[in-house]
Amino acid sequence: MGRLVDLSGKKFGLLSVQSYAGLDGGKNASWHCLCDCGTSCVVRGSRMREGTTASCGCLITTPAARIGVVRGDGSLGKGEAHRATYATWTSMRARCLSANHPVYFRYGGRGITICLRWLDSFDNFLADMGIRPFPGAELDRKDNDGPYSPDNCQWTTTKVNSQNRRNARVIDTPIGPMPVWKAIEVSGINRSCFQSRVHNKWPAARLFDTPRKSPKKAA
Repeated sequence: MGRLVDLSGKKFGLLSVQSYAGLDGGKNASWHCLCDCGTSCVVRGSRMREGTTASCGCLITTPAARIGVVRGDGSLGKGEAHRATYATWTSMRARCLSANHPVYFRYGGRGITICLRWLDSFDNFLADMGIRPFPGAELDRKDNDGPYSPDNCQWTTTKVNSQNRRNARVIDTPIGPMPVWKAIEVSGINRSCFQSRVHNKWPAARLFDTPRKSPKKAA
């Protein structure tokens, strides 16, 4: 065996490498991994680097195999966009369904659910959301307290996703409590103007007041 290449913290397909697991029977370095589906497994490092193993095995038995996301040998097909879209779906399920997932407490642990149409069907998810539209696109819930469902999800950038998480904060308004994003929609006020009011702690009764127009300067 040559010099050990540390794979800790690296990602191969759906596998996130956690720690070194020692040598297998063939004296090959193996690693403890966490699959995006939430399953822990031990995988030979050379297989991950070569791309012949990209999951705990869940890819081979899912609807994704039927549409060509994976080939018969378990390797990924149809390009990075298909692989990334499938990875998004499995990651969504893991966050909501697996208590062993590192961020489960933010999702399934606080009641975030997945609609029945998407729960066990990647085919349906793909039909509703389409292929991931650009590298780095993230699956964003418009209502951060709502479910993963066609009417509450959109592809977006990391920046917008982060903003939406902040806008999910619930505030008091003249017609009752609601998330910031919803209050902006209901009020019809420009987003930056409304967020400025929230930041400056305007009273709830005045949040929906029509913005004053600046007087026109005399010619």
